[in-house]
Amino acid sequence: MGGSLMDVAREVMEVVRGYRVLVVPGGGPFADAVRRAYDTCGLSERAAHRMAILAMDLYGVLLSDVSGVPTTRDPLETCLPAVLLPSGCLEDDPFEPSWEVTSDTIAAHVARLRGEGGLLLLKSAEGPEVVDRVLPSYLERHGMACRVVNAREIEALASVLAGAGLEKI
Repeated sequence: MGGSLMDVAREVMEVVRGYRVLVVPGGGPFADAVRRAYDTCGLSERAAHRMAILAMDLYGVLLSDVSGVPTTRDPLETCLPAVLLPSGCLEDDPFEPSWEVTSDTIAAHVARLRGEGGLLLLKSAEGPEVVDRVLPSYLERHGMACRVVNAREIEALASVLAGAGLEKI
């Protein structure tokens, strides 16, 4: 779930919480703060990458709080729905530290760890231009599918989730 959806997080999570899903949060304004620190403080790529993953945790706590959906640090969590706090599961981070890798590719990695053939990215817009630059090659390399949904259109989101074959709660 993209960080740009923070202003509609409560409404989006109200829909999402009705399904057995693991929500991987974006970084949103928390990651933007890391970008500013990177630009002004001369952080290394590694430190900025680690901090951006911690920013995802912050957004995850927010998503949990506005929805009542519990958090987890286990990417293989079976008690769903849940919101993943990814810093706990990316200690052996497979990605080169870079602003090219965002929560999009991290979500794909989590889906692959779970044995999923694809993922659904909730964004503020649709289309390939709204995903990070590493995601297409990651998906191709692992034979995964991805659908991007404009989650600001709540009724459309509900329709996509209902038609995605996800187990309802």
